[in-house]
Amino acid sequence: MKYILVIFTLIIFAFKSYSQASCYVNPPEIPDSEKVFLSVHEMPEFPGGDEGIMKFIETNIVYPDSAKKNHIEGIVYVYFVINRVGNVENAKVVRGIKGANDLNKEALRLVNAMPTWEPGKHNCNKVKVTFTLPVKFALKMKSSTSNSTIEFEKLYNLNVVDSDNKCITYKIKANKKASTYYFYDEGVKCFEKLKYKTAIDLFQAALSITNNDVDALYNCGVCYSKLNDFENACKCWHKIKAMNLNDANQLIKDNCK
Repeated sequence: MKYILVIFTLIIFAFKSYSQASCYVNPPEIPDSEKVFLSVHEMPEFPGGDEGIMKFIETNIVYPDSAKKNHIEGIVYVYFVINRVGNVENAKVVRGIKGANDLNKEALRLVNAMPTWEPGKHNCNKVKVTFTLPVKFALKMKSSTSNSTIEFEKLYNLNVVDSDNKCITYKIKANKKASTYYFYDEGVKCFEKLKYKTAIDLFQAALSITNNDVDALYNCGVCYSKLNDFENACKCWHKIKAMNLNDANQLIKDNCK
């Protein structure tokens, strides 16, 4: 009996020793409640969905007078986390408009003012999830019948099948710089309408003309991420990094392996 007891004691001791050693090799996993996820089974949802976000921005955005006066436009990208109760936290501008700090601040204010979301869920548990939201600032321009109208008649066509399987023909200026801008601008419009696949085609068209267009690369990556295609999204953002620019560093850190 003593012999059996000694063996049993040795087995217990060996098991404890192995368990203690393994703790150093495999530290305890962080519980889901403390993690910040990039993508989950049930993503957080803004009241009214993506269309609700767009409506909220249109209704609440305040275009700073200084930016209006200087005709400053652009897109500000704000990173934030939707926590376990659906509130925004840790919001910060990851890519702003250079020389327009008032616009960057306004985009950040908008995100922090958003109402409570429906929290995301992973394995049926409410968790924290990251988002990056583009906030577009654009001044409405009056139409004119200047010489630019005549120049615009020098066109070539781009045929795109949009998200609703409808064939759309975009008429593009023959001028290289104007064409790049036109493709990019049309891509942004499609993004705002939640037509991410069409937007990608248009951003890629802009890149086929000017392959180092940072804005087109950045937005193309954002559209891919909206479709949960992070492989292609990261390819776009890594191209920006390869140009020795820091514009996409935060997105690479948060979304790319």
